[in-house]
Amino acid sequence: MQGIVREKSNEIACVSCGAAAGGELPEGKSDCLVPPYVVYCAQETYQRMRMAEWIVYAVVSALLTGLMPSFLKTGIKKAAPALGAALFSSVVLLFAAGVVAMEARAGEILEIGNEMLLYLVLSGALQGVVWLCLSAALIHGNVNRVIPITNLHVCGALGISVWLFHTTLSVWKLCCILLLLFGTLLLESRPDKGGNGKWALFAFLALFASAAKTLTDMLYLPESVISVSVANAVRTAISTVVLWCAALLGKSLNSAKRITADGWIFLVLAGMAIGVAWLCDSRAALLGDSSYLLPISCTAFPVALLGARIFHKEEMPAGAMFGILLALAGMFGMLLEL
Repeated sequence: MQGIVREKSNEIACVSCGAAAGGELPEGKSDCLVPPYVVYCAQETYQRMRMAEWIVYAVVSALLTGLMPSFLKTGIKKAAPALGAALFSSVVLLFAAGVVAMEARAGEILEIGNEMLLYLVLSGALQGVVWLCLSAALIHGNVNRVIPITNLHVCGALGISVWLFHTTLSVWKLCCILLLLFGTLLLESRPDKGGNGKWALFAFLALFASAAKTLTDMLYLPESVISVSVANAVRTAISTVVLWCAALLGKSLNSAKRITADGWIFLVLAGMAIGVAWLCDSRAALLGDSSYLLPISCTAFPVALLGARIFHKEEMPAGAMFGILLALAGMFGMLLEL
């Protein structure tokens, strides 16, 4: 059938003559019955479909990342923080291992070099610390108080980088950091009714651990042949070992009896949310360079606050909305420059 196009090596080729879009006719073909504009239109349509797929993956990842804290708080609210974090990490590990098996990439684990293994161990341990501190903060405090603080991890990573490695910040990035800090200050300036202050301690510990992990990713990520899904699975396996060791040392296994049926359901949902978000990130990476879609990840922040309102009835004053807008502007601006 004339006028049909097919995908060929990430390009659009004419079925009638085999010519790629914008290319010359193959040898022996003096003309083509398919008008050139059909091939060009097909190529444009293909690129639009690919962009749409990237956007879908980015949006789904942001939504699930934003809902995870509310799911996790419901799931672990009656458990010890170490046990709750270990159970959550185990669910994420099962999902990540399933993705590796589904993609038939388990053999890549044997290709991990010493440098990459050292990076994964360090990054996985820091990820475990982040999840442990985040679990403790969510048990003792509200989602809409904890997440704005942990959301400052990029600022923390940049601050550590300036302090230890004397890196320079552009005026644009400095303005974005100030916007994010001022917005967070407005969000946290309201009185903490009924709070015991423990949530703030654990939230800042999660912030520092997350900043260290971000800095590790920025400075020490080695080149490797392994896929994103395999790296996530190995990193999560290390996090799971660290967290189960913490649960055993803290003698918190008995707190599993206090987790209700609803708690188990939301605990699984929290783990699956992160697992699916990682899967979306991995699929987007396979399509090509999707770094310019990173600003979409900013929507995870307001989604987290909305989830706190829906699932935990956490209210925020009208003045805090201005703080959310400032924080979003700061995050969006920093990601635009990355």
